This record gives sequence, C-alpha cells and structure tokens, in this order.
Amino acid sequence: MQQEKKRDDYKVLAVIPARAGSKRLPGKNTRPLGGQPLIAWTIGAAVSAGVFDKVLVSTDDAGIAEVARQHGASAPWLRPAALSSDMATSLDVLLHAVVQEKGSGVEYDCVALLQPTSPFRTAGTIAAGVSQCLSGDGMPVVAVSPARTHPELCFRLDARGRMSRYCPERTGASLRTQDLPEAFEVNGALYVASVRYLRHHRTFFGPDATALIMESRAESIDIDDDWDWQLAQWIASSMAAKS
Repeated sequence: MQQEKKRDDYKVLAVIPARAGSKRLPGKNTRPLGGQPLIAWTIGAAVSAGVFDKVLVSTDDAGIAEVARQHGASAPWLRPAALSSDMATSLDVLLHAVVQEKGSGVEYDCVALLQPTSPFRTAGTIAAGVSQCLSGDGMPVVAVSPARTHPELCFRLDARGRMSRYCPERTGASLRTQDLPEAFEVNGALYVASVRYLRHHRTFFGPDATALIMESRAESIDIDDDWDWQLAQWIASSMAAKS
C-alpha cells in the first residue's frame, strides 16, 4: 500500500500567467505600479510566502520573461501560441506548466494560480490558501471576497427593459442588506489544488472546493481596466506613504 504523504512532502508549484496580449490595458504585466512592474508584486508575495518549491511565470513574451527573472521568478520557456489566445483557459496554462516541469525532471503534487492582476494580496494570504489546500488533501481552495452587491438585490431586464429580480422568491420580503445571508464573489487572487484533482475534474469549482475568505478590499482588487488601474495606483501610493 502506498504510504500517505506528509504535508512537508508535497511539492507545490506557483504559476503566474502573463501573456503579452491585453485589449483593455496593453502591456499591463510590466506596466510600472508603485515603482515596480505589476507582475513583480505577485512574484514578490509568492516568493515571500515560503510555501512554493518554485515560482514560475508562464508567458509568451521574452520581455515579460526577462522582467520575471529579474524579480526572482523562474521563466525557463515561452508558452506556445495556442495557449496565448483569448480561447486558452487558465487551467490549460497551469497543466501545460506542470507538464513542462515534469519534462525537466520535477513532478509537482499541487499547483497554485496567482494572477498578476491581483497585486496586493499578501504573502500571508497566499500561505494560508496553500496550507488550507494541503490540509484538505489537495482539494481546491479559491479566494473569495464579500460580494459588493448581494445577488438578491440584483435585477435582470427583458427586451423592453422591464426589471425582475434574480431571486424572485424574495419578492415582497424584507431586503435590508443586514437581513440577507452572506454572499461571496470570486476575486481571482488565488486558486490552488492538487494536480491530480485538476486533471480529473478539469476545474477548481468542484463539489469539494472550499473558500479562502479575503476581507481586505485592497488585497481583493483585480485589475481589469483603466478604472481598476487608477484605483491600484492610489492604493500603491497610500501603501508607500504609510511605510
């Protein structure tokens, strides 16, 4: 019978996806934020977390790869064009990285996805997510934040613009925010699971997934457009002023 692994025996890989193409924010991965490239924030937090055997940047761009290496990440290869289109999924990118590493002689038990567009999640948050995953035998852990707008307060519109609630069963009931059950939204800051689970289920959102709740709105920011970028600049400036 195969001996059960101890937590310290698990090899854990961090993958930071950073393709060159970005329609809303061209060149965002290396765009300066608070005195360093955007991607450097995530690299630094991942390295400082102390829970990864390797912090790897998966990119299709030699310039991004060089910036990644300068800031302490591994970037030993460029990902193929097929994994750099809008059709490629994050899961495809993760599993490609795992296969590449196995081809180099290293096989990983767990893999974490750390998007560079979440620059302010801390090393402590990353470490907590990985610890939660390993304690759960590699079951997925997904970072979430309290929902900014509760789904029971949202509406859908028909072709004529008429409003109806997404949760019609609540119609006529008290919809005071404080009376509603808690609701959370995925913030994109961290996903981690065993390689075996991801290969079998092809998702982080299986029935065994658990949430890593991030209360900090700064940590939970996900930079998607220019408005998010302006907010991130303000947060970085505020952090620098306090240090």
